[in-house]
Amino acid sequence: MGKEKKQPKVRGKYSKYAKHYNKDWEKEPEFKGFVVKSNESKVKDLILSAHVACHSSVRTIDHLGEVINTVISKHESESKSSVPPLKLHRTKCSKIICKVISPCLQRDLVKDVGEGWFTLIIDESTDTTTLKHLALMIKYYSHKDKCMILDYLGIVETPECSADILYNVIKDFLKKIGLNIKKLFSLGTDGAANLCGANHSVFALLKKNDCPNLHLVKCVCHGLDKCASKASAAFPASLEYLIRESRNWFSHSALRKVQYEREYKALIDGQKPPVLVKLATTRWLSWYGAVKSHSLQYFELQSLFRKAADADPERKKCPMAHQLAALHEDGAHLLYLAFLKPILRELASINTLFQSSSADVAVVYRDLKAFVFTIANAVVKPEAIRQTQPGGMLRLSEIQALKISLLRPENFKSRDLVDYGEGFWKVAADLKLPQEKMDEVQRCCKDFLVKFTHELVNRLPSCIEAIDGMRAFTPSIALASRGRPQFKQLPLKLVSDNGIDMEAMEMQWKKLGNMKFEEICPGKEESVDIVTFWGTVYDLKNAAGQQVFPDLARFVLAALTLPLSNAIVERLFSVLGIVKCKLRNRLSMEMLDALLRIRTHFHARGKCCNQFKPTTEMVDNFNSKCMYASSRSHRHQPEAGGSRSNTDDFEEWEIDNPEEVHDESEIAVGLSLEDGDIDASDSGRNPVEYDEIFDVMAELDIHLID
Repeated sequence: MGKEKKQPKVRGKYSKYAKHYNKDWEKEPEFKGFVVKSNESKVKDLILSAHVACHSSVRTIDHLGEVINTVISKHESESKSSVPPLKLHRTKCSKIICKVISPCLQRDLVKDVGEGWFTLIIDESTDTTTLKHLALMIKYYSHKDKCMILDYLGIVETPECSADILYNVIKDFLKKIGLNIKKLFSLGTDGAANLCGANHSVFALLKKNDCPNLHLVKCVCHGLDKCASKASAAFPASLEYLIRESRNWFSHSALRKVQYEREYKALIDGQKPPVLVKLATTRWLSWYGAVKSHSLQYFELQSLFRKAADADPERKKCPMAHQLAALHEDGAHLLYLAFLKPILRELASINTLFQSSSADVAVVYRDLKAFVFTIANAVVKPEAIRQTQPGGMLRLSEIQALKISLLRPENFKSRDLVDYGEGFWKVAADLKLPQEKMDEVQRCCKDFLVKFTHELVNRLPSCIEAIDGMRAFTPSIALASRGRPQFKQLPLKLVSDNGIDMEAMEMQWKKLGNMKFEEICPGKEESVDIVTFWGTVYDLKNAAGQQVFPDLARFVLAALTLPLSNAIVERLFSVLGIVKCKLRNRLSMEMLDALLRIRTHFHARGKCCNQFKPTTEMVDNFNSKCMYASSRSHRHQPEAGGSRSNTDDFEEWEIDNPEEVHDESEIAVGLSLEDGDIDASDSGRNPVEYDEIFDVMAELDIHLID
């Protein structure tokens, strides 16, 4: 017998992969164990993952995928067509959400902002697991979408919320995602001292170290709430007690609700009683609904509590019924409700306007001015109030004049001349209270109006002067032939040290005054909103293809990023409370950030998952290198306490199309081969050995199923 030919040896670091040569391998042109996903399949997975991120928990994709495959199989049997089955479960779905969709949306947003000016709206809050978070929202003009965008930027866990820590967190976060902090135009806050204090706060540190021309906008919604809350000290504490405890009477008793509903229907022609509104933590934001519902059924509630009190003459079983009956029988409380109802209605209306994300700044502050002077006219003498332009925007000179008038007691009306409202006098005529009681009610109502007016004037935004000048940017005023503001009347304080050529902007402002609306916005109505108008002005070019008003339009669009309030951050925390609830309290920070980003991205653009179109970058990043790279070392490295936590592991990996694998003993992932080859169950091996295989798979665009 001839000498047996030796098999060639594989040397070096690849020697552990050595196997005996098999000539059958030559018959197969290529290895068919792994299947490269097509772009069409990737798009389907991306859309389904976006749907899950918007509407449900990630775990639901396990059954959703099976349901879809069942429907597909039935369709195939009927139409005799072949559709690839869906292979998407919670591990891959979570990776698509966290590693593909969310990062791509963030990069697209940063790219869209570019070198333009932007505003940050920030606030901190605590979630259901008592973790403190700092949320950052961004407002900027999108040249791609031709509109003002108010979108989610990020959320950062911050155990401590001092000014220095929050400043460093914001600065590091902006640097990490690639936004130029020098382009920060304004900062919106809720008025907390650590965020916007005059001496040492996030705003003060940003203005001192990074953005010398940074503008501060305190939330008007929070300010209005504080104004009403402080003024409410003029009323007796029994008024709030009456409203709160009347609702609590029914809150834990279905029998009481049914009995009262039966009695109310008998009295009011079969109608259901209005639902009593709960007083929220931010009390005066919910007072209008509570006052309205209570005043509509005041006498019915009085009758109910009197019957309950009479049923317990010794005050042993239900002392609360006696207290509520006595309070309702005191007509002064009904007078207070009649006095507050129209005021709170207007307060709620103004609050809603400032919560809007797309309201016109000029219109909103015009309505705020009307509300402030309506309250002032009710208690201040007409000769002490000076309005330079009734019906116009709120001006700094008018506010200063009103502040001075409020400092002089002789400028207030006497108690009998105060305007309490027609509803107040109508109820007073029906009740016919004693004169002493009536004088006490009038005194409390007047004190409320005086304190409320003081608080409104003192808590108006500090940037009111700049907002006053922004009325010149309204299209009808900017193009007016008469009464058009001069360049020096523009809010130029907003533009100082912002790198805009003042001389060029002045010439562009003068040139704009010589143009007609049809020349700038052909085919559009003159009632076009201010953002659309100035976006068109920015894009306007001359015959040489050069922008006609680049500096002027850039400045105006930057000024329009000033926020009306930080209501958008409060809405984000509401979404956070829905996403990370008690049942999902173990959501990782990465997943929480991704879910908030996807949901807010769709909401900011007025669409949802059914209109989602994955970008080319998302499809390109749909590979194992991007999706699973960060989990390799985590998968093989034990925690500090010893073995790995099962809660952090993924499900067991599967192979795409396992029926196409010719020899499962030759698969080098997750299966045991001969001695010296890879064994995924061998936890003692170096993780780097596995990384080499992952790298090869990433280059081939090979994917692992969750």
